[in-house]
Amino acid sequence: MDILTGVLSNQSFPVVATIGFFDGVHKGHQYLLQQVTETARKHHLHSMVITFKNHPKQILCPDSQPALITSFEERLHLIAGCGIDYCYLLDFTHEMANMTATNFMNVYLKDLLNVKILFIGYDHHFGSDPAMTFENYKECGSLLGITVLQASKFDSGTYQNISSSAIRSLIQTGQIEQANCLTGHPYTLSGKIVAGRQLGRKLGFPTANIRIISDKILPREGVYAVRASVSGKSFTGVANWGKRPTVDSAGQMFLEVHLLDFNTDIYDEQIEVSFMKYLRTEKHFRSLEELANAMQKDIAATRLYFNNLCTIQ
Repeated sequence: MDILTGVLSNQSFPVVATIGFFDGVHKGHQYLLQQVTETARKHHLHSMVITFKNHPKQILCPDSQPALITSFEERLHLIAGCGIDYCYLLDFTHEMANMTATNFMNVYLKDLLNVKILFIGYDHHFGSDPAMTFENYKECGSLLGITVLQASKFDSGTYQNISSSAIRSLIQTGQIEQANCLTGHPYTLSGKIVAGRQLGRKLGFPTANIRIISDKILPREGVYAVRASVSGKSFTGVANWGKRPTVDSAGQMFLEVHLLDFNTDIYDEQIEVSFMKYLRTEKHFRSLEELANAMQKDIAATRLYFNNLCTIQ
């Protein structure tokens, strides 16, 4: 997928496009992008996603801007994985927030990006005019030579509606398996492995201590079964996300990961941790022995989870 920004001097090829922020690139988004790519192939056109570097609420409602499911880089990677040819990036500004839908379609879709077919999500709205309906978008597109199509709604089965806000709520409440089910990919946190107090090693469970600097939404505190990617290799493990109340009274949040069947120095490496299953709440244990016993149980539960996962697959 090619990333496009700014004024395009040679944008002469016609495209099938859609517009949105696509936080999490969940299954509903994926179904919309599938419709875009299939229509592009049918009409021998290129496919394009028009999206924003910053969340529109950063401008529209700065006090209620949501923490994000995916980082900027993750979002683009997932969009590319849907087979999209081009992604055009916009900065959402106050000026853009004040543009009517007609003005936006004329300036960006018709003149700049040569959009011939525009897919609108079944519940999506753009433009400063709040009363715009799909029929209004369709009429406006007709005047500009753009065919406007309403995307079919994704049938999510058990869940009546898949939305980024619903997935954020699931992540925050520890319902990580449900969140991953709705996105079709695991929620992740990434960071640099830093030196810790090596207490886990003394207990027989060496851990990677990870510095998390992120504007992503953060999961419920607790213990998780995880997959971890470091130095190009993948491992299963047990992660504790929280304040480590048994060994630390400072109240700071830490992510610690014990990689199963692994005991190599990986300080200063970057690691990506995929949260797979919530195991239990974080607890204050009366002794390090109790903590070690709990970690043994967490490891056993994690091995069982991944063994069952392999059996199902």
